[in-house]
Amino acid sequence: LPENEIENVIRRAKASAVIFSTKKSDAIKKIEEKLPEVQYFIQMNSDSEISGKNVGMDCLIKQGKQHVEQGDNSFMDIKVDPDEFKVLIFTSGTTSNSKGVMLCNRNLAANINAVLAYVKLYPSDRFMSILPLHHTYESTIGFLLPFAIGGSVAVCQGLKYIVPNLQETKPTALLTVPLLVENLYKKINASIKKAGKDGLVGSMLHITNALKMVGVDVKRKVFSDIYENLGGNLRFIVSAAAPIDAKIGKWVEDIGITFLQGYGLTETAPIAALTPEYQPKVGSAGKAIPKGEIRIEDPNEDGEGEVLIKTPTLMIGYYEDEKATNEVIEVIDGERWFHSGDIGYLDKDGFLYITGRSKNVIVTQNGKNIYPEEIELLLAQVPEIKECMVYGKQDEKDPSNKELIISVKVIPNLDKIGENLTDEEIREIIWPKIKEVNKKLTSYKAIKNLEIKHDEFEK
Repeated sequence: LPENEIENVIRRAKASAVIFSTKKSDAIKKIEEKLPEVQYFIQMNSDSEISGKNVGMDCLIKQGKQHVEQGDNSFMDIKVDPDEFKVLIFTSGTTSNSKGVMLCNRNLAANINAVLAYVKLYPSDRFMSILPLHHTYESTIGFLLPFAIGGSVAVCQGLKYIVPNLQETKPTALLTVPLLVENLYKKINASIKKAGKDGLVGSMLHITNALKMVGVDVKRKVFSDIYENLGGNLRFIVSAAAPIDAKIGKWVEDIGITFLQGYGLTETAPIAALTPEYQPKVGSAGKAIPKGEIRIEDPNEDGEGEVLIKTPTLMIGYYEDEKATNEVIEVIDGERWFHSGDIGYLDKDGFLYITGRSKNVIVTQNGKNIYPEEIELLLAQVPEIKECMVYGKQDEKDPSNKELIISVKVIPNLDKIGENLTDEEIREIIWPKIKEVNKKLTSYKAIKNLEIKHDEFEK
């Protein structure tokens, strides 16, 4: 974060102590004077004695040990209030208009209990941490959960080290987002194809699936090369935060790794639904957690509508913003229901399927709803496309035309199409692929406009 945003988040949170890494020490020095309300600035990997408001973390640990050795165990007697506001997480960036989500101890404990009701975990389990810890998904499920079960966490050194880190630390569980699962899927299948083994692997998937149906599971033996590539111990891959192509989830299951999907938001700390390992349903976002409930508001003829959530993991509210809290939390028959802003439907078994975001939906002039996520999933299957975003664009040539043009911004996969190409050359390669995707869509959903993008999307 730039210095002004660091200053902003410290001030908005009314922080009394700030812990920072050595890498951030210059930034902190520049804003220290502007934050008189902060009592301590604590630098990690430093044993500096207390000097004004500055102190090293190692110095504090040393002092703490001395207190304990002298018989001071007062910290052991702190009473925990389950409903006390304990965690503040900002939803998007830390700009002045982002919302601060207030979570209590009960929210976090309910998350851990919810996962353990659906997934069997042991102290021998090791999680691979790839996602940032300031996201509730990683901090609750990737950090608090393994601590709660007495497991361990291996912290990935960076995105380009995922495969070597998997091989080195041999985790049993991988929490991730669809983009990373898709990358693993593409890389593994590309190497199988390169070795000329795609036909053999395809046959073995059919045979091992048939054997599993009759109670004989030999997947780990047959696909041992793939397992070893992923560290050799992987039992679970959990994908959340966005929809994923069901074909990829099925492939993960086919090679013998349990593929789970979770659903939730920062406001639900985050788990509101999860796939039980004993009832996997690839493509679904899971079913409501124990003591939770999901319902669809005003469903259309396909059963789709806004997803409403009642859950013990639901936040206290937005920090210092009662108006925004009341806009998303509705009290119905004495129960607090959260308006998620997601569009989805429930199947007959109560499993949730997310089809889009209400804010992203493109409404055509004749009232048809187009969910960009549905089209993006099809485009993600095009090898020449690295990432994409579908949206409705105003007609620049005819501003009076109220009909939005279905457009796509594409980050090209340069590994596939080659470097040093002009935008026009990239367009000539990708546009025919988009036309192929259009054939799979009803006419009103067809993409009419392509834009090439070279930098990353904001995530």
